[in-house]
Amino acid sequence: SRAYFEDQVMVIFNKGNKPASIEFPVRDEFDYSKAKAHFGHAFSIKDGMLTITLPTNSFELITL
Repeated sequence: SRAYFEDQVMVIFNKGNKPASIEFPVRDEFDYSKAKAHFGHAFSIKDGMLTITLPTNSFELITL
């Protein structure tokens, strides 16, 4: 995750050889209601945690 004022980008990787469900905490100071996944993977942000499932050897960019 990298942030610059009100903008943020999160890059999530699955470098494994099978699909993976990934969960990690997000920064408290941002409003995630308009978060956008640029490669179409579904994700959710609830109770300060981002959850996403990625296929083998893939990645996602989520921006605010």
